Amino acid sequence: MTKRYNHTANDPDPAGNSGPERGMLNSEVELELLLSLSNNMAAIRNRDDLVAVLTHDVKPLIAFVNLSIYLADDDLEALKPYVFLLERPANVILSTGDHQQAEGTFAGFETWLSAVRATQMPVVFDLAMVAESPGYPVCFRLNHENGLAFGVSAKLIRYNRSAGVLNVFFDAAVPLEQRRLKLISSIAGQISIAIANIEANEMLERREFERSRLLSFSTSVSSVKEKTQLVQVFSKHVGDLCSVVDYCLHWLNEDGVTHSPYLWDTEVIFGDPEGLNEVLVGKYPIDDGVFNTVRDQGRMIVIDVEQEVHRDDCPLYLRVIKTKNVKKVLAFPVHIMNEMKGIFFANFNSVLEVEKHTVQSLCAQLAIAVSNLIATEKLKEQLTEINRYKEILEEERVYLKEEIQTANNYGEMLGVSDEMKEVFTQISQVSSADITVLILGETGTGKELVARAIHQHSKRNGKLMVKLNCAAIPTNLIESELFGHERGSFTGAIDRRIGKFELANGGTLFLDEIGELPVELQSKLLRVLQEREIERIGGHRSIPVDVRIIAATNRDLQEEVANG
Repeated sequence: MTKRYNHTANDPDPAGNSGPERGMLNSEVELELLLSLSNNMAAIRNRDDLVAVLTHDVKPLIAFVNLSIYLADDDLEALKPYVFLLERPANVILSTGDHQQAEGTFAGFETWLSAVRATQMPVVFDLAMVAESPGYPVCFRLNHENGLAFGVSAKLIRYNRSAGVLNVFFDAAVPLEQRRLKLISSIAGQISIAIANIEANEMLERREFERSRLLSFSTSVSSVKEKTQLVQVFSKHVGDLCSVVDYCLHWLNEDGVTHSPYLWDTEVIFGDPEGLNEVLVGKYPIDDGVFNTVRDQGRMIVIDVEQEVHRDDCPLYLRVIKTKNVKKVLAFPVHIMNEMKGIFFANFNSVLEVEKHTVQSLCAQLAIAVSNLIATEKLKEQLTEINRYKEILEEERVYLKEEIQTANNYGEMLGVSDEMKEVFTQISQVSSADITVLILGETGTGKELVARAIHQHSKRNGKLMVKLNCAAIPTNLIESELFGHERGSFTGAIDRRIGKFELANGGTLFLDEIGELPVELQSKLLRVLQEREIERIGGHRSIPVDVRIIAATNRDLQEEVANG
């Protein structure tokens, strides 16, 4: 860069002027400073560079005391702060407490903006006259209170449109003749170009940052195997890329007509409102006024929660969001192969305008990750079910082999006596009724043959009749035989085992010598008969079973119950 003059309004100017001419430079020095300014403006890449050039190059040229720059959102319809340089008062930073223009976008200074719009040249304001007017920014009053006399406002022009306002403030010693105003106008033009370069450079840097982070996110989710991992990975990357907080992803269910929450920020989902658990397990129709609206429009929309909750059919998830004073949410469509699969909800107040494209890019990556995760979960469920059926088939094969080996030992049931006719009559009566049967008789009288005959003449004869001799199995193993166990559930359980109830599912379970069943196991058996479901030892889920029980005993159970 060329030579800079570190000159302030309180120092003698480089031309040696004083009195009324103080602050105005001779042509040679001014030309050198303008050349330096032009070169330095062209080298600006960020806001810090701009502040440095304003301080070291612009200030010596026009000898301002304080300076502010506002950018326009819509051709001077609304402004937002960009740069403040303050010499008086020292060490004071504008804040929203006293200066509403220091943060956020603001409008309402029609008197000031009308004057700036009306001419291409900078406008001079006597601070003593306009300081207390509501039609002027508060900084005019502050500069007046700190001894400054004049404010000059010059438009920043970009693409033939007003892009903002440059304000420079002077004390009474600085003359504001036409030459100085033209110089300020020229500087405003160079500042406009510099700000355009800064914004373009910031956009390029942001896009490069987004590209690298999205690539990192894509790499991270490729190894995700569980939903909890996906939440951790997504929360980390969405926090790095943008300011999103309180997010929730709704995904289309398998039925194709409902959607449910699938992924959410477990720490701060909309402030963890009451009723959240009910929301997270709910199913909502795709025509709930939100899902179908996003689908039909095919783009991000803003949902006015306060307005939506007045609908009679407003979905529960919006009503719960409203309880935490969230007024608006952004709803991003999530697509797989041009088909909308879900909606990504984000708190409207936590997403900046420039971040919406980033969130949409994240949603595209997230959709692929969720789709793969759901497919993996479904495959795991199918493999588990296949393994379960394989185990049942193996048990059936072994059991049928044993039955074939022992079937000829029983032969046919024969008899013509009145007692046998009564037995046959009772067998025919109970066979067709799907009820629990208790067979009483002495040892060796053929109770198992009766049980087999009942099964063969029942509607369950196409399934197995599984038998278990309660007297022949040690007490500590009967529960495992009946209900099965998971691997590692007790010492010696090296593999998962299918119990007799699962093996007999759809058929009949014959419990021989039921009178030998331990008392503590009888209550569990009663629960199975009532609830028609079991749990393996060491298992954590209920398994529905459809089993008919036929029991036999040589004891007089009524007498034993009476005797306690």
